[in-house]
Amino acid sequence: MDGRDSLTVTSILQSIEQGSVEQSDGMNQLFEAVYGELRGTAQALMFNERREHTLQPTALVNEAYIRLVDAEQLRLTSRVHFFGIAARAMRQILVDHARSRGRKKRGGDLTRVELTVDLPDLGNDIGLLELNEALDRLKEHNAQAYEIVELWIFGGLRQLEIAALLAISDRTVRQRWTFARMWLLAELDGT
Repeated sequence: MDGRDSLTVTSILQSIEQGSVEQSDGMNQLFEAVYGELRGTAQALMFNERREHTLQPTALVNEAYIRLVDAEQLRLTSRVHFFGIAARAMRQILVDHARSRGRKKRGGDLTRVELTVDLPDLGNDIGLLELNEALDRLKEHNAQAYEIVELWIFGGLRQLEIAALLAISDRTVRQRWTFARMWLLAELDGT
Protein backbone atom coordinates (compact mmCIF):
# COMPACT_ATOMS: atom_id res chain seq x y z
CA MET A 1 0.00 0.00 0.00
CA ASP A 2 1.47 3.35 -0.96
CA GLY A 3 1.23 6.60 1.00
CA ARG A 4 -1.79 7.84 -0.96
CA ASP A 5 -3.78 4.72 -0.10
CA SER A 6 -2.85 5.11 3.56
CA LEU A 7 -3.99 8.76 3.49
CA THR A 8 -7.25 7.71 1.83
CA VAL A 9 -7.94 5.16 4.55
CA THR A 10 -7.07 7.68 7.26
CA SER A 11 -9.31 10.31 5.65
CA ILE A 12 -12.25 7.91 5.41
CA LEU A 13 -11.83 6.80 9.03
CA GLN A 14 -11.70 10.44 10.16
CA SER A 15 -14.86 11.23 8.17
CA ILE A 16 -16.68 8.33 9.84
CA GLU A 17 -15.44 9.34 13.30
CA GLN A 18 -16.41 12.99 12.82
CA GLY A 19 -19.84 12.01 11.54
CA SER A 20 -19.39 13.83 8.21
CA VAL A 21 -20.25 10.56 6.48
CA GLU A 22 -22.66 7.82 7.55
CA GLN A 23 -20.99 4.72 9.01
CA SER A 24 -22.34 2.46 6.24
CA ASP A 25 -21.27 4.89 3.48
CA GLY A 26 -17.87 5.26 5.09
CA MET A 27 -17.45 1.50 5.33
CA ASN A 28 -18.36 1.21 1.63
CA GLN A 29 -15.71 3.81 0.77
CA LEU A 30 -13.20 2.11 3.04
CA PHE A 31 -13.70 -1.31 1.50
CA GLU A 32 -13.52 0.16 -1.98
CA ALA A 33 -10.16 1.71 -1.07
CA VAL A 34 -8.69 -1.50 0.36
CA TYR A 35 -10.59 -4.19 -1.52
CA GLY A 36 -7.70 -5.12 -3.82
CA GLU A 37 -5.31 -5.44 -0.91
CA LEU A 38 -7.75 -7.56 1.13
CA ARG A 39 -8.52 -9.77 -1.85
CA GLY A 40 -4.82 -10.29 -2.46
CA THR A 41 -4.42 -11.34 1.15
CA ALA A 42 -7.37 -13.72 0.91
CA GLN A 43 -5.98 -15.15 -2.32
CA ALA A 44 -2.59 -15.73 -0.70
CA LEU A 45 -4.22 -17.40 2.31
CA MET A 46 -6.12 -19.78 0.05
CA PHE A 47 -3.40 -20.33 -2.56
CA ASN A 48 -2.97 -24.05 -1.88
CA GLU A 49 -6.67 -24.85 -1.89
CA ARG A 50 -8.25 -26.86 -4.66
CA ARG A 51 -10.08 -24.89 -7.36
CA GLU A 52 -13.51 -26.22 -6.46
CA HIS A 53 -13.10 -25.19 -2.83
CA THR A 54 -16.43 -23.90 -1.59
CA LEU A 55 -14.98 -20.67 -0.19
CA GLN A 56 -13.25 -18.40 -2.70
CA PRO A 57 -11.09 -15.32 -1.92
CA THR A 58 -13.74 -12.90 -3.16
CA ALA A 59 -16.36 -14.56 -0.95
CA LEU A 60 -13.97 -14.36 2.02
CA VAL A 61 -13.47 -10.61 1.57
CA ASN A 62 -17.19 -10.03 0.99
CA GLU A 63 -18.11 -12.00 4.12
CA ALA A 64 -15.56 -10.00 6.12
CA TYR A 65 -17.14 -6.81 4.78
CA ILE A 66 -20.61 -7.98 5.80
CA ARG A 67 -19.43 -8.85 9.30
CA LEU A 68 -17.75 -5.49 9.73
CA VAL A 69 -20.69 -3.49 8.40
CA ASP A 70 -23.14 -5.45 10.55
CA ALA A 71 -21.07 -4.95 13.70
CA GLU A 72 -22.87 -2.54 15.97
CA GLN A 73 -20.91 0.45 17.19
CA LEU A 74 -17.79 -0.51 15.27
CA ARG A 75 -15.33 2.29 15.92
CA LEU A 76 -12.26 2.14 13.74
CA THR A 77 -9.56 4.36 15.13
CA SER A 78 -6.74 3.84 12.65
CA ARG A 79 -5.59 1.94 9.60
CA VAL A 80 -3.92 -0.67 11.83
CA HIS A 81 -7.13 -1.04 13.80
CA PHE A 82 -9.09 -1.57 10.57
CA PHE A 83 -6.64 -4.15 9.22
CA GLY A 84 -6.50 -5.86 12.61
CA ILE A 85 -10.28 -6.18 12.70
CA ALA A 86 -10.44 -7.25 9.04
CA ALA A 87 -7.68 -9.81 9.68
CA ARG A 88 -9.58 -11.21 12.66
CA ALA A 89 -12.80 -11.32 10.65
CA MET A 90 -11.12 -13.24 7.79
CA ARG A 91 -9.44 -15.58 10.26
CA GLN A 92 -12.75 -16.27 12.01
CA ILE A 93 -14.56 -16.86 8.71
CA LEU A 94 -11.88 -19.34 7.64
CA VAL A 95 -12.01 -21.09 11.02
CA ASP A 96 -15.82 -21.24 10.95
CA HIS A 97 -15.71 -22.62 7.43
CA ALA A 98 -13.09 -25.21 8.38
CA ARG A 99 -15.12 -26.31 11.40
CA SER A 100 -18.25 -26.58 9.28
CA ARG A 101 -16.42 -28.67 6.68
CA GLY A 102 -14.96 -30.86 9.42
CA ARG A 103 -18.39 -31.52 10.92
CA LYS A 104 -19.88 -32.45 7.57
CA LYS A 105 -17.02 -34.66 6.44
CA ARG A 106 -16.18 -36.41 9.66
CA GLY A 107 -19.38 -36.44 11.60
CA GLY A 108 -18.05 -33.93 14.09
CA ASP A 109 -14.35 -34.85 14.10
CA LEU A 110 -12.47 -31.56 13.92
CA THR A 111 -8.95 -32.88 14.35
CA ARG A 112 -7.93 -32.20 10.76
CA VAL A 113 -9.76 -30.36 8.03
CA GLU A 114 -8.89 -29.78 4.42
CA LEU A 115 -8.41 -26.03 4.63
CA THR A 116 -4.74 -25.33 5.11
CA VAL A 117 -2.72 -22.16 4.95
CA ASP A 118 0.63 -21.38 3.40
CA LEU A 119 2.54 -19.34 5.92
CA PRO A 120 5.72 -17.37 5.35
CA ASP A 121 8.62 -19.07 7.09
CA LEU A 122 6.34 -21.78 8.52
CA GLY A 123 5.79 -23.89 5.43
CA ASN A 124 2.48 -25.01 4.11
CA ASP A 125 -0.17 -27.61 4.79
CA ILE A 126 -0.78 -26.37 8.31
CA GLY A 127 -4.33 -27.12 9.41
CA LEU A 128 -6.20 -23.89 9.99
CA LEU A 129 -7.83 -25.13 13.17
CA GLU A 130 -4.46 -26.19 14.55
CA LEU A 131 -3.02 -22.78 13.68
CA ASN A 132 -6.01 -21.02 15.24
CA GLU A 133 -5.53 -22.86 18.52
CA ALA A 134 -1.79 -22.17 18.48
CA LEU A 135 -2.44 -18.47 17.82
CA ASP A 136 -4.83 -18.32 20.76
CA ARG A 137 -2.09 -19.75 22.98
CA LEU A 138 0.45 -17.30 21.53
CA LYS A 139 -1.87 -14.39 22.36
CA GLU A 140 -1.85 -15.44 26.00
CA HIS A 141 1.94 -15.81 25.96
CA ASN A 142 2.91 -12.69 23.96
CA ALA A 143 0.16 -10.36 22.77
CA GLN A 144 2.40 -8.20 20.57
CA ALA A 145 3.88 -11.21 18.77
CA TYR A 146 0.33 -12.48 18.24
CA GLU A 147 -0.76 -9.14 16.78
CA ILE A 148 2.23 -9.10 14.43
CA VAL A 149 1.49 -12.64 13.23
CA GLU A 150 -2.18 -11.84 12.70
CA LEU A 151 -1.40 -8.67 10.72
CA TRP A 152 1.32 -10.47 8.74
CA ILE A 153 -0.63 -13.62 7.88
CA PHE A 154 -4.29 -12.61 7.87
CA GLY A 155 -3.87 -8.87 7.25
CA GLY A 156 -1.34 -9.28 4.45
CA LEU A 157 0.96 -6.62 5.85
CA ARG A 158 4.73 -6.86 5.89
CA GLN A 159 7.49 -5.90 8.29
CA LEU A 160 7.79 -2.17 7.51
CA GLU A 161 4.01 -1.67 7.30
CA ILE A 162 3.46 -3.41 10.62
CA ALA A 163 6.24 -1.39 12.23
CA ALA A 164 4.69 1.87 11.04
CA LEU A 165 1.19 0.82 12.05
CA LEU A 166 2.15 -0.40 15.53
CA ALA A 167 4.61 2.48 16.05
CA ILE A 168 7.50 0.14 16.78
CA SER A 169 10.78 -0.37 14.99
CA ASP A 170 11.05 -2.75 12.06
CA ARG A 171 13.75 -4.53 14.05
CA THR A 172 11.24 -5.16 16.87
CA VAL A 173 8.76 -6.52 14.33
CA ARG A 174 11.43 -8.85 12.95
CA GLN A 175 12.39 -10.01 16.46
CA ARG A 176 8.77 -10.65 17.47
CA TRP A 177 8.09 -12.40 14.15
CA THR A 178 11.17 -14.62 14.62
CA PHE A 179 10.07 -15.44 18.16
CA ALA A 180 6.47 -16.11 17.06
CA ARG A 181 7.61 -18.27 14.13
CA MET A 182 9.78 -20.43 16.38
CA TRP A 183 7.09 -20.57 19.04
CA LEU A 184 4.42 -21.57 16.52
CA LEU A 185 6.67 -24.17 14.89
CA ALA A 186 7.25 -25.74 18.30
CA GLU A 187 3.53 -25.59 19.16
CA LEU A 188 2.43 -27.03 15.84
CA ASP A 189 5.10 -29.71 15.96
CA GLY A 190 4.13 -30.62 19.51
CA THR A 191 7.59 -30.02 20.95
